[in-house]
Amino acid sequence: MNRKIIKSTPFGSVGIIWTVLNDSPRIVRVLLSKPGLSAEHQASQAYPNSQASSCTEIDAIVAAIKGILEGDDIEIPLDVAGLDSCSAFQQSVLRAEHRIPRGSVSTYRLIATHLGKQNGARAVGNALANNPFPLIVPCHRAIRSDRHLGGYQGGFEMKRALLEKEGIRFDASERVVCAQFHYQRIMSNIVFIATSLDGYIADKDGGLDWLQSIPNPENLDMGWVDLIDRIDAVVMGRKTFEKVCSFDCDWPYSKPVFVLSNSMKSIPEGYEGKAEPIKGSLSEVIEAIHQKGYKHLYIDGGSTVQGLLKEDLIDEMIITVIPILLGGGIPLFGELTKPMEFEHVKMEVFLNAIVQNHYRRKK
Repeated sequence: MNRKIIKSTPFGSVGIIWTVLNDSPRIVRVLLSKPGLSAEHQASQAYPNSQASSCTEIDAIVAAIKGILEGDDIEIPLDVAGLDSCSAFQQSVLRAEHRIPRGSVSTYRLIATHLGKQNGARAVGNALANNPFPLIVPCHRAIRSDRHLGGYQGGFEMKRALLEKEGIRFDASERVVCAQFHYQRIMSNIVFIATSLDGYIADKDGGLDWLQSIPNPENLDMGWVDLIDRIDAVVMGRKTFEKVCSFDCDWPYSKPVFVLSNSMKSIPEGYEGKAEPIKGSLSEVIEAIHQKGYKHLYIDGGSTVQGLLKEDLIDEMIITVIPILLGGGIPLFGELTKPMEFEHVKMEVFLNAIVQNHYRRKK
């Protein structure tokens, strides 16, 4: 095992522990100085038998690390790092983190979601806290969802300073100022639905007549036209689709409609070209629809909404409350594996009776 100590940097010494694998140098650890604990001391404790040594390739990495610490726009290829010492999950986290470009940040939660681990923010944080290759894998670019920095091997001040050198700004509360996080979905899944005062979307018989309990002589659309303008497609379950087909009115959708069903082989006669069946798990179906180019989706139907909420795949909810108590029926919401926070965007009142609230998921 070999060691190379970089002594003169704005953040104290940096240690590189390296070996040779298949005739090529491979980084084993990058050690950052911490308050009261230099990289030299960490190297002597963790690798007491390592030998002071370098080579052309290691010298190039030393120069790159010096440049990064001075604020230069440099990226070190990940193939110099010995990822084989990490678990499969940590490797996936480190690769995702390495793809966050200079001048951008992401959150532990968004990285977890990107990796398909909906509840994995803490696991991602632990993987980065034990990142063997800081600066090669720029784990200073991962922060908390509340925009505070979170931990860093080199300490809070070093993490902030590195981000500032990359153009990241902070507000008076020490939070990152960021228009959009890396890995933040540029797509949106939107619920637009009406409920009774007691939270039902249909009565005990599945009826919807109560939706017309407030006279609407001017036929206010209550945001429907704006919603249709925003979205690219509609996603609904089979029961909702069949209910819509039973309405005595023209087909209400001007955008493509996808019907979630693992048993429906074809669309009923008379509705060909208006809707398309699609099967699979909810997350697979949503991803497949997004891959078709439909980025903003209107999610309709109680079971579909509940399923996507469990998967944390709902980005916005526009809920219109009709002032009536049904006393039972089909509820909008079901059980969740954990609480979910939404921010209130706006509230509107229609016909002096109907209240519409717009919520956005806190990420």
